[in-house]
Amino acid sequence: MANDNINPGQWQQNKPLGTGEGESPMINPAQGPRIEARTMGSDISSIQTGDATPKAYTPQQPAPAPAGTVPSAASLNPQSFELPQIDPGSQSQVPQEPAKKEKGVFVALVTFIIIVGLAALGYFVIYPLFFGSQFAPVAIQETQTPPITPPAGEPSVPPVSEPAPATSTPEAPQPEKPIYVSVLKTPADGSVESASVVTGASLRGFMLPSTQNPSITEVVNKDASGNLGSFGTIMQGIFGGDFSSLLSAFPETNVSEFIYTDQKGERTLGVIAQINSSSSLAGTKSAFAQIFEASQGLAGIFSSDPGTKGSWKDGQTSGVSNRYLAFSNPGFSLNYGWSGTTLVISGSYEGFKAVLQRLQ
Repeated sequence: MANDNINPGQWQQNKPLGTGEGESPMINPAQGPRIEARTMGSDISSIQTGDATPKAYTPQQPAPAPAGTVPSAASLNPQSFELPQIDPGSQSQVPQEPAKKEKGVFVALVTFIIIVGLAALGYFVIYPLFFGSQFAPVAIQETQTPPITPPAGEPSVPPVSEPAPATSTPEAPQPEKPIYVSVLKTPADGSVESASVVTGASLRGFMLPSTQNPSITEVVNKDASGNLGSFGTIMQGIFGGDFSSLLSAFPETNVSEFIYTDQKGERTLGVIAQINSSSSLAGTKSAFAQIFEASQGLAGIFSSDPGTKGSWKDGQTSGVSNRYLAFSNPGFSLNYGWSGTTLVISGSYEGFKAVLQRLQ
């Protein structure tokens, strides 16, 4: 380094101090470095003047106060410095944050609606269009076997059809069957049911429940369905006449046949019938006498040929008025009479008397 003679008295203001070789000059601290600073005010001033090159802000130095004056407190107060006013119109508009948020929510909502619409379109339209037939239910159709046509010369056999399932229909309650009520005050020696009318021709072979002699056995006519034989059915079966006009007078519940067996075991047939309370006894007696005495099959009550019939005559038996018809063969006679409202018909006089005694 060269030896320089520095005279302190030669110090000049604003002159840097000399340095050795390769050293930076020293600045006078009293003078200070020269700094050019840019401030907001200088930049705004450059923009307003149209100068593109920003100028450094040069602070205005206050005029030196005259000697002997004291600066005021306002001039020394740094808070009295006023910032330059900025023109709002010159500033660029900055988007506000709420506007960005509202725009984002709207875009998200529109996107969600589009996604949902595409999903619905694909599920309900596109998917069934391409894949719906794979899962469609298959309709099961019943196939009928066509009839087999046999070869020529062979008989055709019709197809066998399955019977329709039986439907159970509740049956209507059946009315109660009428029950026979014997009109004998003294019960008969026996009682038996017969599905057919006992006639003179079938009398000998008819099975009786008792072998007691003499005896009276009641025979109740009842078919397989439990229906009682009517007065007209019994009279027509024995005598062959038409007694249908008397059906209303004689209820079937009080009509029966009887078989009288004497001490020798000989059987004779008879009929017992009681009229109902609503019928006229005198009218019924008259109508019955006309029909019965005019019948041509009166011999049907006997088990053997009675011979030629005679004429009807009046009689009296045990206080009961009766009518009787004698035949040419000995021992054969037909008797009938009324004990009160009960009609008794018998192929023998002994049997007629035996029944009248049980009615009294």
